[in-house]
Amino acid sequence: MKINRLALRQWILCLLVLLLFNCTCFKATTPARDVLFSEQEAPSGFGAYGYLIFTKHPMEDNFSRYIAVCSAFNRNLEPVSDYPQSSWPQIMPTYWLAKKREGIDNRYPDCLQWVESYDYSRAKTIASAAKVLSSKGPILVAWNQPFEKTRNDDTALILDLSDFSDDDLDRAFGIWMDRITRDPEIWHDGFNIVLAKEAFRSFLEKYGDDIIEAVKTVKEIFG
Repeated sequence: MKINRLALRQWILCLLVLLLFNCTCFKATTPARDVLFSEQEAPSGFGAYGYLIFTKHPMEDNFSRYIAVCSAFNRNLEPVSDYPQSSWPQIMPTYWLAKKREGIDNRYPDCLQWVESYDYSRAKTIASAAKVLSSKGPILVAWNQPFEKTRNDDTALILDLSDFSDDDLDRAFGIWMDRITRDPEIWHDGFNIVLAKEAFRSFLEKYGDDIIEAVKTVKEIFG
């Protein structure tokens, strides 16, 4: 049976239109970092927009945790300024929120200054919109446009770092960098799988020796 070429072209055109209008146009493939100050809005033109969120001020007993997160953030992500503006559509910056510019240098970060200058009020606004305000944090959250332009039904990528130890923060940022390259349609499902694996891994790390001892005891009892 011969295929009508005009009908085939029309079918392909319709398919392309459906794909274009149903995609979220998320094109970010390169993770980066930047600082967003209180008086600033994120510039337009990037592929997507991420934010590092602390939901609570640090206490004396966990201040080192905040420093460790800052160090991992800067260690794993390169400054946006390292990339030409022509590549912005393929870049997703993750922002550190800061109240003031004094002591904040994105190329040569001083994490003590960065933590002390963190903008918690702005962070809580973003956390509330992402419905993660009650989390211990920190949290990584992203949308395919600046937060100020998002709507309640926009899909967000969320990675809660609460259960990652300080030694595991580099791996957490590795997961984040991997996931921001994915289509938003699989963001939630993808992280559900990752977090289930992380929960099981944390369980084994915490109770592994006890489980081994229990197995030995059972073996001794039942031979």
